[in-house]
Amino acid sequence: MSNGGPRPANTLRFVVCAPDGRRSAVWRVWTGDKKRVTDEVYVAPRMRASEIKFSLHSSGYRQFGYTGKARERLRAGDRHSVAQWNRGAGIDVVGWDLCLVLMFADSELRSVPGALGDDVLRIPAGPEGIGTAVAILTAPLNTSTGGLESEPLALLDRSIGEATVAVVVSYGPLDPALPLNLRSETNESIPLKIPGVVNPEPFDLRLGELPGGGAPRAIEIARDDIELLPALPPFAGEVLPWDECPDDAVRDRELACGLLVFGSDGRHRLYVDQRARCDHSRLGANAQDFINRVYENGSFDNGWGSIKTGERCTILSSRRVLADNGIEVADGGTFDMPSLDG
Repeated sequence: MSNGGPRPANTLRFVVCAPDGRRSAVWRVWTGDKKRVTDEVYVAPRMRASEIKFSLHSSGYRQFGYTGKARERLRAGDRHSVAQWNRGAGIDVVGWDLCLVLMFADSELRSVPGALGDDVLRIPAGPEGIGTAVAILTAPLNTSTGGLESEPLALLDRSIGEATVAVVVSYGPLDPALPLNLRSETNESIPLKIPGVVNPEPFDLRLGELPGGGAPRAIEIARDDIELLPALPPFAGEVLPWDECPDDAVRDRELACGLLVFGSDGRHRLYVDQRARCDHSRLGANAQDFINRVYENGSFDNGWGSIKTGERCTILSSRRVLADNGIEVADGGTFDMPSLDG
């Protein structure tokens, strides 16, 4: 018995594979579920699609950010999207709008346990020095694909019509140092930890601008396990994880990027809350600046309080989180130390 016609092509799953079996994450591009299609396009690593995704809206507004339980478990002030952009000028192909480019480098492919399903399309990876680019494009109904750089890997349907989303693969020179440098930067930064959310695969994403504007380029990089938190120069003290914070009242608050403890013996400590979406590239500089001010002024200002050990401390946070908690920030970047007893 007919159910009203053929099932729409609204989902593509793909993976970039090297000849030796190493691969990327499995990616998913979709415009709807089962027989339901929409005008919106979504892109995400398949294993993390309920936590992070690219949303490419037909209105021209696009974003990348946390979703589902991952967004819900972020604290107030941290739930904003990671990146937003608007429809650009395309790629000089009449009718097609370039929404997103995913980049893959041979050096970042990994051996991942488990077999791939038959529904996953295998894309051959370029050799070292040659990047594999997967572009997501949209167009009105009946737009020709003849002007695209190569024949689409797949065409997906939207509610406006069939074959209005194109997934195109191309290969081109990619400086081998780029992904390695990005991976090194990632390993030297402090990763975000969302309670109850674990990245199941050894991959992360880094976003950059596409030359000429209009859409971002996202490169997948391998993720290395980090046992110790890296230093945060120019902060000269010790960087420690949040669960080692010596004061329960501070540790339970969802307010801080970090807690800076002024050691009376000159051994200052910075406890970093990895549940917070903070710019760690500035955290070390801010912490050292507060330490320097104490030495320069010879005293502590109102931004300093005390923890149960008797040591002086100050909370470092983001303006967005402080605003959501009704805390005003002075021009100098400090705020009165909030009560730590409840």
